[in-house]
Amino acid sequence: MKRFSIVSLLLLFAALSAPACSDDSAGSGDTNSPDITADAQIEVDAGADAGDVAEDVLSEDGVSADAAPADVAEVEEDPYEGLRDSALKSALRQTNRRHRDLGYGPARDFMFEYDMANVGAVGQIECVYTGRKAFVEGRLDAQNQNPMYNTEHTWPQSRGASGVARSDLHHLFITDGAANGKRGSVSFGNVVNASWSEGGSKLGSDSSGHKRFEPRDVHKGNVARAIFYFAVTYNHQVARDEEATLRAWHVQDPVDDAERARNDAIEGIQRSRNFFIDRPDLVDSISNF
Repeated sequence: MKRFSIVSLLLLFAALSAPACSDDSAGSGDTNSPDITADAQIEVDAGADAGDVAEDVLSEDGVSADAAPADVAEVEEDPYEGLRDSALKSALRQTNRRHRDLGYGPARDFMFEYDMANVGAVGQIECVYTGRKAFVEGRLDAQNQNPMYNTEHTWPQSRGASGVARSDLHHLFITDGAANGKRGSVSFGNVVNASWSEGGSKLGSDSSGHKRFEPRDVHKGNVARAIFYFAVTYNHQVARDEEATLRAWHVQDPVDDAERARNDAIEGIQRSRNFFIDRPDLVDSISNF
C-alpha cells in the first residue's frame, strides 16, 4: 500500500510538471506560423498592387501628383497684353532696337538672292505686282533684263523712306520696272476706274475719284503689314482713307508661310522683325496708324 502511494505521487508530480497548454492555445499564440505569415504577405502584396493600379489610373487621367507638372503646359506671358495705341507702338519699336542697317546695295542683293533661292524655281524671281518671272544670276543681272526688274519701296522714298528706312528689307520687294514706275509714290487703294493694269494690279481712281494703286490680291496683305510696320517703326502717319483700305487688305490676305519665312530670313541678316507678321492681331489694338 505504501509502495503504491509513492508511485502514484511520482506520476502525479510528473503530470503537474508538464507545460500547461493545449494544441489550440499553441496554435493561436504562435506568431511565426507559416500559414499566417503567408496570408499576411498576400495582403501586403495585394495592397501594393492596388496602390500601383491606383497610381496608373491617376497618371492616365492626368491627376497624379508626379505626372501633373509634365502634363501642365507652360503659358507664356503676352508682352503686349493691355497695351493700345501709342503705348503699344512704343513697345513694338523696342523689339526692333537691335535693327542693323545693311546699306542699300547689300540689302537689295540679299532681297534678290533670297527670292532666287526661295520663290519659284532656283534662280527665278517674280514681280510682286505683275507676277512676271525671269531667271537671273543676281541683282545686277535682274536690273539689266529687258524689261528690267528693280526694287519697290512699299513706303515711297519721296514720302520718308530715307536713311536707315531706305534699306529696311521689311518694305522692299522685287518689281517689274514698268509696274514700279506706274506705282511711283501713289497711295494704295481700291481702283474702280483703271488706266493701267497687269497681272491683277491696277492704277487708276477709287470710288472718290482719287488716284490710287491697287496690288494684285496675293500681295495685298503683305503691302498692308509692310506699311503698318513702317509707320510704327519710323513714326510716320498713314492717311485715313488709305489706312481703312489697308486694314481690309490685312484681313482679306492673311499671313502665310512664305511671308513668315521671309520675315525669319530678314531677321537673320537685319536683326529685326515685322511684328505684324508675328502678331497680326495687334493691328486691331492700334486705332490710328
